[in-house]
Amino acid sequence: DQPLNSPRWNLFGDVEDIEQVYWYLKNEHLPPNTAMFFHGISSGTALTVTSLSKWDRRNMEHPDHPSPSFVASVSIAPGCDISRTLGRDRILWPYHDILLPMVKLTFIRNNEELLRAHDSDAVDAALASTTLQDFVHEAAPFSGFGNRTAYYNEINPVQGMTDITTPKLILNAVDDPCCSIASLYETSPYENHDSKTFAQLVSEAQRSILAVTKTGSHCPFFDVSSDGSIFTRDAVTGGWMLNSWADRMSIEFYMAALKVYDERRFL
Repeated sequence: DQPLNSPRWNLFGDVEDIEQVYWYLKNEHLPPNTAMFFHGISSGTALTVTSLSKWDRRNMEHPDHPSPSFVASVSIAPGCDISRTLGRDRILWPYHDILLPMVKLTFIRNNEELLRAHDSDAVDAALASTTLQDFVHEAAPFSGFGNRTAYYNEINPVQGMTDITTPKLILNAVDDPCCSIASLYETSPYENHDSKTFAQLVSEAQRSILAVTKTGSHCPFFDVSSDGSIFTRDAVTGGWMLNSWADRMSIEFYMAALKVYDERRFL
């Protein structure tokens, strides 16, 4: 509920912003060589993929330029191509009709005076939008880009998937009502992808793996233990946690990555 201080925001997160957070934590708060992981859920997965693709490519092309690095990364329930993943055919009723007024209130209404001073026409268009996809289209001027084409060309996560060299796990469920499984298997709109699907692009990334489950809904992936309990022990802290298969798998993936790619903590 904190109001904006400037007319800039991005529904899918800001790469420059998260890089500042990374260096602040690494330089000001964490002991040297602390293992770091990059975890994204739902719309937050777009930022993990887009950021890693830019940083890993920068590490390759400009090794003398410091870039954020992680031992491993997990993306749970991504929507893939964010230029077409937010329509009513992808986010099913009632979730779409719940989310649309919420984002209008959070991002536009609560900051309307500030945003109108920057671009009143964009505010009107965003408030008039009838789908989440149209809302993102019309809000592009507030994300630091002049129009929706420039916006998607720069931050659409499907753009740089194959540039990622960080060990990466992507998890989707077939019954997800908010991120349609069809998004995984539609062809990329970008010419350099040669009509490949997002699933194919993941398979071509250097250290990425895709897991698709029959059930899991949007994010929970609740599981029940043999004794019928919906709780389990956290493999790291030993405390109690909801028995989410996705959470358990993420922890196991990160722990395995520490064994196989432990040298990444020194990058």
